[in-house]
Amino acid sequence: MITKAMKDKLAKRDPYCVHCGEDAELVIHHRKNRGMGGSKKLDNMSNLLRICPWYNTFIESSATAADVAREHGHKLRQWDDFDTPILDECTGIWYVLDDVGNKNQVPPPVEENVGLF
Repeated sequence: MITKAMKDKLAKRDPYCVHCGEDAELVIHHRKNRGMGGSKKLDNMSNLLRICPWYNTFIESSATAADVAREHGHKLRQWDDFDTPILDECTGIWYVLDDVGNKNQVPPPVEENVGLF
């Protein structure tokens, strides 16, 4: 369950949408989907991100947008770890979200060279 205290921490940590910079009427997005009212165990600060309603709808309805959101850490697959970094597209800075409500700057992820020999 997302408490008022959590909402207040999220408002401080995520004052704008990490995709477009919008700062009004942000919604709470689960990076790893709960799915149809699923487990409240996914209501932890490292899984929550405030984003604009447009972006939330876009990444939930477009497979291509969802793939890019995963590359930027805005969406997670069920097997992904919560310490997967997120990209603030407005600043170009990568962060790891923790369960206390902080975001900690980290270096950009290193892309794996798949298929090279």
